[in-house]
Amino acid sequence: MNPSSIFVLGRTPELAAAELSAVLPQAKFSTLSPQVLLSNDAAADAKALLSRLGGTVKIGEVIANSFNAAALADDVASRHGSGKALFGISWMARGRSAAHLARGLEVKTLLKQRGINARLVTSRAAQLPAAAINRHGAIEYLVLPTGQLARTVAAQDVDDFTRRDVGRPNRDLKSGTLPPKVARMMVNLAQVPAGGTLLDPFCGSGTILTEALLAGVASVVGVDISPKAVAQSQDNVRWLKQHYPQTAAAQVRVQVGDVRNLAATLGRERVAAIVTEPYLGPPRRGRESKAQLAATMAKLSALYADAFGQFSQMLLPGGRAVFPSLSVAENLR
Repeated sequence: MNPSSIFVLGRTPELAAAELSAVLPQAKFSTLSPQVLLSNDAAADAKALLSRLGGTVKIGEVIANSFNAAALADDVASRHGSGKALFGISWMARGRSAAHLARGLEVKTLLKQRGINARLVTSRAAQLPAAAINRHGAIEYLVLPTGQLARTVAAQDVDDFTRRDVGRPNRDLKSGTLPPKVARMMVNLAQVPAGGTLLDPFCGSGTILTEALLAGVASVVGVDISPKAVAQSQDNVRWLKQHYPQTAAAQVRVQVGDVRNLAATLGRERVAAIVTEPYLGPPRRGRESKAQLAATMAKLSALYADAFGQFSQMLLPGGRAVFPSLSVAENLR
């Protein structure tokens, strides 16, 4: 990537920014807007970096200090092969307007004058979705909040995340589903060392386990008090290993156990990281009384206190626990 690299963050920008800092601890970031960061110290392979991340949807490189239709047309022409040239312009500073569309059409006209048949890829939103860029194979240009012009060099494979969300064998909608993107961010925040083991003591259907395997964690352990959840996790792990061969050699163990007594379940085993979305209580119907809500909160508080007591026994020195608060966990769903 160019020394001036930009990162477009997804729906949870604060969590995505924290993930970036964990994955690129030496990089320095400046904030152009809540969802756009700039760095002069990013890694060289943007596509490989983006494949590791859950919260960043695009990585780009700054190519000009301001928007210039002629310069943009030059760039499209230099990257155009055979067939129709597909390009799009995303406006990061403000919502799309008729003036913005006109500037894109100006670029298209300049390309036509050069004998290049071009199509301006548009979206109802001000920014092109990452999926649209990948599916169309379009070159995307970003007009940054600073007015600078950047070119997208990697866009998140949204279809692959969706496949792992709705295409796997088991999803428990009643108990709740953690989006794979969020699970990946949580795994990255844990910074599991090479060869280390990650434990999810509320593993449910195994989303954190499978995203950890895809992130390169060599060994994962899942525990859940529900035999049904354990069976679902095991089934989903088998599916993952069949469809993602790079995970085939990883060590996986999923078993029934109570988070309040992990020491009895796992014995003397110690882990490098604990990453989990905890049990959030029974599904709310909207008709609960204050007394019912207070009782649920009291039970959850006791459960979490017991869980952290067990975590302190299970973690190796320097190990991390990634455990969202109740309000954060509900907002991430």
